[in-house]
Amino acid sequence: MMFRHKYAVFGAGCLLAATVACSNTNPVSPNAALTGSGAAGPNGETLKIVAPAPVAPVGGARPEGGVVLVVANVSGQYASFPVTYRYEIRNEAGATVVTGTQAAAAGAQTSIVVTGALAYDSDHSW
Repeated sequence: MMFRHKYAVFGAGCLLAATVACSNTNPVSPNAALTGSGAAGPNGETLKIVAPAPVAPVGGARPEGGVVLVVANVSGQYASFPVTYRYEIRNEAGATVVTGTQAAAAGAQTSIVVTGALAYDSDHSW
């Protein structure tokens, strides 16, 4: 008798779940995605900065002598703060061969003198 009672309760529960699940014939449509803006973030954060643009060497340039990386300086959108650039130079296989950091210089650009050894007459990216 107890065995039949368990099946009866289980069957009634399944019937109730199916009734509730199938009672609404109109599916719920998704909401539109939120778009970004230049305003403060959702929690009021205002620390925003863009990536620096490479100036030289670019476009397959082959520098003679020492390698100097040049980037266009960037600044914060809502506040001024010191900027430090982190860079990586990779060989043709994509392996990182030189890394470093450089504080932004005054003015429009920062020059970074590369002191690590690079393979001669090979393509590198940064």
